[in-house]
Amino acid sequence: MLIDDLITKGVGEPYRLFTSRAEYRLLLRIDNVYSRLTAAATEVGLVGEDILAEQRAEDQRVSAALELLARRHHEGASLLQILRRPQTSILDIVELDDEFAALSLSGRELNRVEVEAKYEGYIKRQEAQVGKFRASEQLTLSPDIDYYAIGELSNESKEKLSRVRPNSIGQATRIPGITPADISVLIVRRKAASFKFLCDKSKREARPRKSEN
Repeated sequence: MLIDDLITKGVGEPYRLFTSRAEYRLLLRIDNVYSRLTAAATEVGLVGEDILAEQRAEDQRVSAALELLARRHHEGASLLQILRRPQTSILDIVELDDEFAALSLSGRELNRVEVEAKYEGYIKRQEAQVGKFRASEQLTLSPDIDYYAIGELSNESKEKLSRVRPNSIGQATRIPGITPADISVLIVRRKAASFKFLCDKSKREARPRKSEN
């Protein structure tokens, strides 16, 4: 995030790294930090395979607990629906349902279950946003684009895009001052350029070869 900000936003003013600047901070929670980072830590040798195995087992227990909450009911409502009520905590569910209590989850696991249950809708919405973001990162932009030649862009946008020279649509969206309308123009232009390339390629391949005789 720091490197991306410095590239797209520049260093015109003092920079401070705040967690609030993270685009998807709802997914970057302290309760799921081990679930998010243990695999990466194992890959670079910071922790052993045994730690990774323990974390995967914890993730499975949390998933099983959420499935149980959705399956078990009390007075016409699922335990998951009951837990989502503002006045209900995960400890209330432990006291309410013997089968859930029998899972004997640790305090950290109980906290993860409660957070993921209460904020499931918001989490899924942000995961969808991340999916769209990753798709936009796959839409690469050529470093040779002449933004000043794109008439639909404002002069300010032309200047900023020419200075930063984003390597993808996703990076372009994070440049201050670049509007959704600008992004739409870039996407249309990129698709048109890709289509032109494909058409030209097809014409070249379809062109009959000259006889060697």
